[in-house]
Amino acid sequence: MVNIRITLREIVKKLQKFNLYPSIPPSTDEYQLRTERITTRVFIILLTLSLFIILLYHSLIKITKTDVHKTPTLEKYERFYSLYPNTLTCPCKNILVPYAEIVEIKYSLHEVCSSDLVTQRWFQYLLNSRDESRTYENDFRSTGSFTFQALGGLCQLANQTIADSYSQFLLNQYISATIASRVLLVSEVKILIGQFLSSSTNSFLRSLNMIRSTIFINAFYSERKTNYLLQILKIVGLHLIESPVRYADCRCDLSFKCSAPSSIYEKHNQPPVFTIPGLYRGCYIMEALLQSNLECFYNQTCVRQLQSHINSTVEFSLTTLHNQNSSKYSINSTIERILTELMIEEWEASIDYEKYYKLCEPFECSYSYRTSNEKVYIVTASFGLAGGLVTVLNVIVPALVKFIRRKKQPSTSNRQIRPKWTCLGLIRKLYQYLGTLNLFESIPPSTDEYQLRTERITTRVFIILLTFSLSLILLYHSLIETTKTDAHKTPTLEKYERFYSLYPNTLTCPCKNILIRYTEIVEIKYSLHEVCSSDLVTQRWFQYLLNHHGADELYKQSFFYIVVYLFQALDTLCQLANQTIADSYSEFLLREHISTVMTSSKPFKTQIHTFIEQLRPTIRSSFLRSLDLIRHTVYTNFLLSTRSTRLNFVINGRENRIISAKRTISANCSCEKSSTCIAPLVDYNAGTNMTNFTIPGLYDGCYIMEALLQSNLKCFYNQSCVHQLQSYIKSTTKFNFTLLHNQNNSKYPINSTIEQMLTELMVEEWEASIDYEKYYKLCEPIECSYSYQTSNEKVYIVTASFGLAGGLVSVLKIGVPIVIRLFRKKNSASTTPAEVDVNTRNVAFYQNIYFFIRNFNLFPSIPPSTSEKDLKYERLSTRIFLVLLTFTVAILSLYNVLLVAITIDRPPHPTLEEYEGLYSIYSSSLLCPCKNILIDYENILHVDYTLHEVCSSHFMNRSWLDQVYTLGFFEMMKREDFRISGHYLFMGLSSLCQLVNRTIAESYAQFLSNQYLSTTVVSSELFKSQMETLVEQFRSTITNNFLYLIHMVRQTTHTNAFYSSLITNYDLYVDSVNLRIATRTTVYDECRCDLSSSCNVDYPIYDLITKNVTYSVPGLKRGCYTLDALLQSNLGCLYNTTCLKELKSHYVFGSDRETPIKPLNPLLSSKYTPNSTIEQILRKLMIEEWNPFIKYDKYYSQCQPIECIHGYQIRYGLIPIITLLIGLVGGLISVLKLVVPRFVAVLRWIITILKNRRILPETSSSNE
Repeated sequence: MVNIRITLREIVKKLQKFNLYPSIPPSTDEYQLRTERITTRVFIILLTLSLFIILLYHSLIKITKTDVHKTPTLEKYERFYSLYPNTLTCPCKNILVPYAEIVEIKYSLHEVCSSDLVTQRWFQYLLNSRDESRTYENDFRSTGSFTFQALGGLCQLANQTIADSYSQFLLNQYISATIASRVLLVSEVKILIGQFLSSSTNSFLRSLNMIRSTIFINAFYSERKTNYLLQILKIVGLHLIESPVRYADCRCDLSFKCSAPSSIYEKHNQPPVFTIPGLYRGCYIMEALLQSNLECFYNQTCVRQLQSHINSTVEFSLTTLHNQNSSKYSINSTIERILTELMIEEWEASIDYEKYYKLCEPFECSYSYRTSNEKVYIVTASFGLAGGLVTVLNVIVPALVKFIRRKKQPSTSNRQIRPKWTCLGLIRKLYQYLGTLNLFESIPPSTDEYQLRTERITTRVFIILLTFSLSLILLYHSLIETTKTDAHKTPTLEKYERFYSLYPNTLTCPCKNILIRYTEIVEIKYSLHEVCSSDLVTQRWFQYLLNHHGADELYKQSFFYIVVYLFQALDTLCQLANQTIADSYSEFLLREHISTVMTSSKPFKTQIHTFIEQLRPTIRSSFLRSLDLIRHTVYTNFLLSTRSTRLNFVINGRENRIISAKRTISANCSCEKSSTCIAPLVDYNAGTNMTNFTIPGLYDGCYIMEALLQSNLKCFYNQSCVHQLQSYIKSTTKFNFTLLHNQNNSKYPINSTIEQMLTELMVEEWEASIDYEKYYKLCEPIECSYSYQTSNEKVYIVTASFGLAGGLVSVLKIGVPIVIRLFRKKNSASTTPAEVDVNTRNVAFYQNIYFFIRNFNLFPSIPPSTSEKDLKYERLSTRIFLVLLTFTVAILSLYNVLLVAITIDRPPHPTLEEYEGLYSIYSSSLLCPCKNILIDYENILHVDYTLHEVCSSHFMNRSWLDQVYTLGFFEMMKREDFRISGHYLFMGLSSLCQLVNRTIAESYAQFLSNQYLSTTVVSSELFKSQMETLVEQFRSTITNNFLYLIHMVRQTTHTNAFYSSLITNYDLYVDSVNLRIATRTTVYDECRCDLSSSCNVDYPIYDLITKNVTYSVPGLKRGCYTLDALLQSNLGCLYNTTCLKELKSHYVFGSDRETPIKPLNPLLSSKYTPNSTIEQILRKLMIEEWNPFIKYDKYYSQCQPIECIHGYQIRYGLIPIITLLIGLVGGLISVLKLVVPRFVAVLRWIITILKNRRILPETSSSNE
């Protein structure tokens, strides 16, 4: 215990006497010694405090660190994402991932679509219950089969729509430059699936509504007599008079939605014996079906009761529907309500994220995060600053302590009078001081003039090099720029916009809500042509015209008979256009904007406006193509319109059977050859048949729709015209008509046809407003981070210079004296005349090295000791110092050599070649912002295509159509003869070719009017893949839309039992007593047209005398409807010269009508065979060749990249490592110089104590 106290006392005494600043030679003056000890303590306190602050600073400051992991597994990626969701980036090796590989959708339709109600057996069962002589038009047994055929058709159409849309969706590819998180991928894909389902549903409903509207406008006659009853008026030829059917107070000529409960009757004009719950009859079978529900067919009692009234010739046991409890639809949901969801019962989309990750194949993952400095960095940085601190404190502290202690000295009584200094004197004094300044004074001080001069030269060189080096260091740290990243939590919009104005390329603000509905941020307003809200489309105007005295006795050509239907049609088109626009915009607004990071105002608004601008022509084009196809399909089938003007029937007198229905508009235009024939709409005098008034701009035509489209409204802008018109109207009601008046502000001239207005969907103006503030609020950015190049801060410059200063001082203190001594030694050596041989010189050289190493001493005592023991420990300190210094420097050098740094390069305005060179090296990090972010497709894409050879052949020419259309022997030929009606098949084919070509051309033009959005340059590979996908998707879309619309028209036409004026599906007979028309179903090879519209036979040619078939044209079909027959026909005969000659032999031509026949060339077709049906050819949109050309160089030049930014990892260069080591060496030397000698002194003291303890027992034992 006593020894410990003694030891502690000795330690305290040592610490009290501890002196880092001993004078040379050591002073014995107590005041001087105390000053040196105080200086030592202040130095240690300041150094300790400074190092503590430095350590604390480097420990607390946060830095942005980036880690990189090669080929991470999915588990690693998800772990990284859970830790660093905002900065994790994993570039994909495969940028494009097909949806077909990662998405699977399973769905089921309403159970009715797989029930007995939509089977052919049920249709046949209901059809065979009909007794034509006893069944009435309003009886369920008359329309039941057609009702359920319509239901089955809707099921097929809904299923086909979903399947086609799904197939089209799977053609797309998920563009994934970097791996998307599971949440983001699932969200994006589900949004896209929702969009495609919503788009498919709306497209289906729009097409169906357009078909329904066209049916109502043209009032096609249903063979089931549900909308009109027909009679024949014998005046000149046979004229058709229609009588609209009434359902309660609703007339079928004023509304197509009239309906009444469907019932079964036993006697005419008697109450029904059974009314089927939920089922309706109406003007059109399809319309009645849409208003119906299936409640009866969930009830076994109801079904049994229904079947008890059906006396069918076949047996059928109907299974009731049973899923009412598990269905999302109620049993009284109307078919129209079920159709609003495409009859989908269940819908399940599964997304295989593991498969996506595997296909993406990320080759690395990098993420940045804010973290404290590593311990190694903290230690090395502190060491670096320690050297500078020691150097500075060694200069400042002694001077400061001396200055303070000097003030505290007692003043002497004999004050010395200080001389007055002059400027010249100060300069001389300074010059004298600098001349004798010696920072490398030998110990003990030398008096040798040579030695003193060497030391002064060393001092001057040291000061010059130190000053120059520090100047370079300060200049370097002041000039170089570093990348700094700042982050701000939950910034306001004002702050974001300020950040964006300063750092547009590096600002990143992740959104808290990545999905934002467009309805929240976009508002679209539009207005239609004023006629759509005018008196012309009101019920009051219609009623005013219908109440004209004697309207029922007028000819069909009379204005008052037709004008109501024209303006009803106009009203319908206005509603259809408005509904199309509203639905399309609603569909767009229900979509969600995917915003993982905040988008700045201008690109965001540009992007939304681009979407809307692209949407408008898409809506317009889709509407017009659909309407065009429906019009051509109607004309191809020559459907009988009860509003059809100029229609005359030819009747076979013996059988009272109608064998022809001809429509002639004028002497120069017949509906047999063109559906667009028109004539001015006139008001006739009922008594004289003279013209009363011709309505300017309004026309009569083959169909009301065709007449309306070619009409204009100029009369209704003119008060005189309207006044004159009203003067001829003798209505029982009054009507104060308001003129159209907006011709000056309208974009349409007053003589614009309705068709011209319809090309713009009758839109006058539209406006889209985008609420960017609302978008920012909904995005709710979590934080904003941005990087920028900036000069080093002053604090950093000072601290870095401090760190290097210490190392420089230490290095220069060691290096400069050695260099100066060697230099001066060389100069002095030349004066020594002694010469020795080479061997002696080598031996002496190695001996000198040996003695130098052995006696090398960096820690000589003051004054120098001659004690061998003291010298031994001083040399030990030197060796420990050198070993520690060398080892530490080696470790730090290796550490810094292995470190990597990320460098950002920004070459401006790179050429395409330069970009491709950069992309080949830095594909994962290269970012090149485009100057022009919107690029027209027409500048970067071109598609060449050709259609099937037949579309450009002479078989589509008028000369061929005239050649195959026989007029001379009409009375002698059967109406089924190819020579009578075969030309309609070629007219239908020509119409299809025109439709297809126009569909492709218009769709392609509309596609090219869109713009490619490219905020940054896309690589050539990705760009070409995107373009190829877009082109294929475009082709698939227009093909599917074309085919399914044709299918929908065919289905609607058949299920409504519309009558063809070509008398191909039903035979019409005239009751000679009441002149009413009766019907009989046409049968083709035991196939009934009331069960299937696909019934057909080869087109026959009959012998004029025997009426037997003498020839059947191979491949060309006659069927229930011309279009259906055409689709099942093939062109084999047109490729065969023999067949064409045989066909020609059955015609008798005049020399002026006969034209040479050139068969089609089978070698020109690579996709189709001569036996390919028209339907098969149409499935490929009749396209023979399709060659897209993608112009990447044009895209790049249009994009005009401003610069290319890329980061890359580099190891530190030689100069940074050397400068870093210099800073560290200074600190290390300073610390080791303080620590090592004291450590050796303590070691020596311990050894001495241990030795003394060993000696004391020996001495005491010897004394005893």
